[in-house]
Amino acid sequence: MQSRAIIRAAFILFTASVVVATVLSDLFIPWHPYAAFDFSASRSGEVTWAGGNAQHAGLRAGDRIDVARLTPAQRVKFFAAPGYILADAGQAMQLPVEPGRTVTVTAQTRPRTLADNVTDVIECLALLLYIVIAAALVLLRPSPVTWAFYGFSYSFCNDGVTLYRHLPFAAVFALVLYGNLASAISPSAFVSFAMRFPDIRLRRTSATAERILLFGVTPALAVFGVAASTAFVFAAALLPRWISGIQQSIGYSVFAAGMAVLVARYVTADREIRSRLHWIVVAFSVAYAPNLVGGAIEFNLGIALPVVFANLAIAWTVIAPVALAYTVLRHRLFDIRFVFSRALVYAVITSIAVAALALVDWVFAKWLAESRFAVMAELGLALLMGFALTTLHRRIEHAVNAVVFRAQAAALAALRRFAREVDLIADPNRLILDTFDALHARLETEYAAVYTLEGSSFVLATPAEGYDLPLLLSSDDLAVLRLRRWSEPFECDEPKHPFRGALLLPMTVRGQLVGFLACGPKRDRTHYLPDEVDALSTLAHRTGSAYAWLTLREAAPPVLTQIPS
Repeated sequence: MQSRAIIRAAFILFTASVVVATVLSDLFIPWHPYAAFDFSASRSGEVTWAGGNAQHAGLRAGDRIDVARLTPAQRVKFFAAPGYILADAGQAMQLPVEPGRTVTVTAQTRPRTLADNVTDVIECLALLLYIVIAAALVLLRPSPVTWAFYGFSYSFCNDGVTLYRHLPFAAVFALVLYGNLASAISPSAFVSFAMRFPDIRLRRTSATAERILLFGVTPALAVFGVAASTAFVFAAALLPRWISGIQQSIGYSVFAAGMAVLVARYVTADREIRSRLHWIVVAFSVAYAPNLVGGAIEFNLGIALPVVFANLAIAWTVIAPVALAYTVLRHRLFDIRFVFSRALVYAVITSIAVAALALVDWVFAKWLAESRFAVMAELGLALLMGFALTTLHRRIEHAVNAVVFRAQAAALAALRRFAREVDLIADPNRLILDTFDALHARLETEYAAVYTLEGSSFVLATPAEGYDLPLLLSSDDLAVLRLRRWSEPFECDEPKHPFRGALLLPMTVRGQLVGFLACGPKRDRTHYLPDEVDALSTLAHRTGSAYAWLTLREAAPPVLTQIPS
């Protein structure tokens, strides 16, 4: 599981770094304004607007550029940044204009207002915040919901114009195809997020619809986008406008379906779920509208929108991840934890603290080097630093437990408290069901189950809740044998065992196995931590003792109050 976590983290960090690179390149626009040719055109080559310099060169709105006579590098710029073509100031480009004439246009530095520059910075900071939140949710709480939100959001974040200006043709074309794939994933991922948030397990109809979107609609959009881009760049071939319209209609229809799912869930949900969905529905309703409208105008009409509007429309999308993060933190929907282990959190924070203290020690050592009390000062400083490090580590541990692992600590405390209360339950069946309810409510696992000994077999004594759990296990089952022999909890690693990945905890009394708890794999796919195993072991032991006492008492013959005659 740790290798899976490493691969997941590497994938998120790599894809997020692509966004960071494109966004950071745009952050330099206010200090190094880009230049552009003084016209805009659609991908078919129709000139939709021509400025004074372009008109002076002989280009007019309504002219048609012969796209087939452009180079692939020029065409990829038309496609990658519709509405304007970026260049270096003074760079000239010859445009073959139908019928049979050539117009030479020169790139001019675009005049920029203070509002343009300020909104550029706002846009870049908003996108950086967006991708950080989306990536952090997957790293801290990997689940279908967080993955869906990351996939949906990626195409909105993967935006940048300056980078295309400096990269070679192959890199620009690769980024264009990369953007096609991101755009293809986005609609279906949004619907998946809408159906699953905050942590809904889909039923048959919903699961089938999700699979159709992810494995049917998404590949179709990806193939269409890649094929259209490749055909345009290398062969100047444009698909019929009605086909492009179908593709765009499918994308917008899927987005609309996602919003309809969110609204429908909000309307039909109970009060608790509605409070969780409130901010999400409002934020998603308003966050993407300006950007979607602006993108449709640029894509279909080839008209470059004002810089201020384009910047603010993109920056406005950050409302969605902020609302999601607020909802997660306010309602504690996810137990925020890093994907490796708690030790990693402590190690990273402690390393930073040690580095800071080492820097302080080095500064003071340089200052005390010339003092005649240098030796005593060094000893005193060493003692002070050691005391400070111990105190700091204790405070760090307390802060991490209180903030990062707060929900987990509260759940374990509740399980320990319940373990001390089980001996007050008088009915053995009620005891088993209450234990199951405690596990189900406090653990973020795929399933929880309790098995009890009946004869020579172990029988499922709790609801299966739709999971394919075995109803009966013999005493010779591999997992049961291990519990009987060692009376220790363990994570089942048998490849084909139905409890593979689950934590099994024995319920023993005087060395006799009377049952066991089965806690399924965690939803975040991490191993059980030592304190989790300790709390669950205590619960299993006390539940087993109480269950054995209650069942033995029921099976005992009645006590005679008088001697029969």
